[in-house]
Amino acid sequence: MRNLILFAFFGIPTASMAACSGSGPVHIGDPIEGDAGDPDPRGEGGAAGDGSAAADGEAGKPTSDGGKTCAPLPSDAGTCGAPGVMGGAVRPMCSSTTPPTAIGGAIVDGTYVLRSATYFGTCPFASPERITWAICGTSWQTTQERQGATTATFNLDATVMASKTTLQIQLTCGMPGAAPLSYGYDATPTGMSIYVPIGGGVRVDTFDRR
Repeated sequence: MRNLILFAFFGIPTASMAACSGSGPVHIGDPIEGDAGDPDPRGEGGAAGDGSAAADGEAGKPTSDGGKTCAPLPSDAGTCGAPGVMGGAVRPMCSSTTPPTAIGGAIVDGTYVLRSATYFGTCPFASPERITWAICGTSWQTTQERQGATTATFNLDATVMASKTTLQIQLTCGMPGAAPLSYGYDATPTGMSIYVPIGGGVRVDTFDRR
């Protein structure tokens, strides 16, 4: 399977990621069964459905945290910034309902912890995961963990620009030479959701801001 969990970054060949991190593909594990139950996995931490958030994101730049300054975590050519994983493990679910539509929004600097992951239109095997993002303007840094027979953890850094309902992503550490990526998103002051095309469907990852 070419696509990895978000942001392991989806769309990067798993063989390349394995060579970089020492781990195998993220989406391998026990089968997922059943429906996620909530047709909109954004939940309380997701964007409002009135479209007002989309206008906030049209400037194409993440906002700061209430005027506070932030700084990316230290990173060099051999070691990516590592926020570490937070929160409990999340087992991706599958939904047979119509997937929600990305509506954009202003992304606030801070730490984002995976709350839910839902597949629409596809239902691959998946293992429990933990994903944490440290966002500071256009600097996005992540630690991701995939649990299974063994636990694999890896770090990635990226430059991310938000434009309307789309994130334009360029990896800067952890996967040299990776092609730019483009995903839909929602954002509110308390969280965000990222829409990743995969296997003929879409995976929606929802994060709480802490």
